[in-house]
Amino acid sequence: MALNKIRELFRKQPPLKALALSFILNWFFWLIMRLLADQFVFDEKHSWMSNLFYATWMSFIMIIPFNWKTIQKLFKTKTKETKNMEVHHHAHDPAAPHHKKNWKSYFWEFLMLFLAVFCGFLAEYQLEHKIERDREIQYVESLVQNLKADTSDLTRTINRNYQKEAAWTSLLALARKDISNPVIARQFYEYFFKGAFLPVFRSTDATVIQLKNAGNLRLIRRKEVVDSILGYDSRNRAIADHNESFSKQNDKVWDEAFPIIQTWIFADSSYVDFEKREILSNVLPELNNNKLQNQIFFGNLTRSILYTKVNRNYLIQQKAKAESLISFLQTKYHLE
Repeated sequence: MALNKIRELFRKQPPLKALALSFILNWFFWLIMRLLADQFVFDEKHSWMSNLFYATWMSFIMIIPFNWKTIQKLFKTKTKETKNMEVHHHAHDPAAPHHKKNWKSYFWEFLMLFLAVFCGFLAEYQLEHKIERDREIQYVESLVQNLKADTSDLTRTINRNYQKEAAWTSLLALARKDISNPVIARQFYEYFFKGAFLPVFRSTDATVIQLKNAGNLRLIRRKEVVDSILGYDSRNRAIADHNESFSKQNDKVWDEAFPIIQTWIFADSSYVDFEKREILSNVLPELNNNKLQNQIFFGNLTRSILYTKVNRNYLIQQKAKAESLISFLQTKYHLE
């Protein structure tokens, strides 16, 4: 019943007014639908300009087929007015002034001009929006590749961390033994040499740096994605800070080892295989067995082992974070 009344109301209106009312009603309807879909359907919210463009575009699409008779009537009316103007013009003196336009003609011309400019603006905005959307996808794809590289590096560093801890834990077990014994001395050289390296992780952060330094982080529209990226980057910086402390403690172990062992043999290929971290020679220089120096050395060695464990915990957590972030980004952006 109400629908019939609305139809009857539209029929009584002049064609131009009926078309304008139809456009306005359609525009508000599609704008409301878009906002509701943003709230309850879409994963990400669209910008207001995108919603206005959508409502305007859908209104044009919907009013043309459903108001075709009104549009035809409107143009027929204008055609009759034009013919009447021509007859009226010829019936008067050539010097007489032209027929004056009525307010409907001015309104129609203004509406057409306004819609043309507005649609041009929206089309330009939509193009810019698409370009930024494409750049966002490119950054996310690049970030996923960086995360995959990080995952591989983390796995390798964690394994080397375990190797270092195992070697220096075996070295620490010699603290209660007589290192002047040739057999124990050889074990001392072997375990020290196997654990002397420093396994540190350095993130592949080229994409994150570009996003942060060039102001391109604004291209990532999802807040949860930005938060996840910044959280991961923050943990990388925490690992870098710990690496610095880890490195200093490793250097202390070396410093305290100098008075005990002859470290020059580690650069002599007749004594060691540097690539395999193995002692080759059966005859090794004697160790300087000083009780106080040994105590200082093994104290620093203990602390270094603890640093190794803490560093590894950081790496294990970061690896899980990287794998989770990869899965999260692939799901949100539908990446392979």
